[in-house]
Amino acid sequence: AQTDATMRALGRERARELGWTDVYTMTKSLGERVAEELWAAPGHRLTILRPTIIESALRHPFPGWIDGFKVADPLIAAFAKGRLVAFPGYPEAVLDVVPVDLVVDAILAATHVPHDDALPRYLQVGTSVSNPMTLDTLRGHVEGFLREHPWVDRDGAPIRLRPWRFLDPDALEAWAGRRIDVVDRLGRALDVLPAATLPRARRRVATAARGLGLLRQYAGIYQPYTCSHTRYDDAETRTLLARANAAGFLDALDAREIDWAHYVRAVHMPSLTRTATEHRARREARREAPRGSEGQRPHRRTGHAARTSALLAEA
Repeated sequence: AQTDATMRALGRERARELGWTDVYTMTKSLGERVAEELWAAPGHRLTILRPTIIESALRHPFPGWIDGFKVADPLIAAFAKGRLVAFPGYPEAVLDVVPVDLVVDAILAATHVPHDDALPRYLQVGTSVSNPMTLDTLRGHVEGFLREHPWVDRDGAPIRLRPWRFLDPDALEAWAGRRIDVVDRLGRALDVLPAATLPRARRRVATAARGLGLLRQYAGIYQPYTCSHTRYDDAETRTLLARANAAGFLDALDAREIDWAHYVRAVHMPSLTRTATEHRARREARREAPRGSEGQRPHRRTGHAARTSALLAEA
């Protein structure tokens, strides 16, 4: 695990040296270069779709459908559980979220309406230009849902929300550094006492340490998105979808028609709540039965799905 963490840190550092936010975005760019050189250069038509932050479906196959936890979900879950009170970001920054069914519509339209240009076609599939949603707007909708439908702790008691603040990255790092220093000193002081003494204080110190560690981990992952002022123009994608609709091939979603209050409160948050509840139930079942029916440990997921699941569990 330590080796994996070290490799991820080194990969992120190298990607940022080259101008990318992380290894994920860097490899997507490398993939585009390969397609351009090996497919488009010899004369084949090429369309490259660039979806932004893909989240749950608005309409198809049904409202709220999504395969696993996606980009914004661990962050929202940490807030819902009362474990995230501050985060690097700007309230006016646009979080470019796009429902997964709009992405599928764009893929289908691109295959049905090929382009005749010899140059590659690039399609941004997002909402930051046509229908922007700011971080402050997202926060308001998430808080509104959780006030009406609070998540519960392990004892079944509603979790009390704490204010969710966005801070300048440098200010947040300074604040977290001071808190970590205090928690470390308290931890060292408790370590010199007998193990059975002050159990409540030990639990509170351990909880604070985990929370600060989670905050720093999330900050490293999400800061490039929550502090960005970049927007992606989806005008060509909307034109393509309109042509597919006119041809009767699709009944595609128009990004400009998305009602973010409805999407977040009535579609995405109920779906995320169900998924998180199911995830907790599976995790507790694994604790009670650590081995499978034939004496084997359950299959362990790897890669992006496992890391996202781990973030949600920590949240």
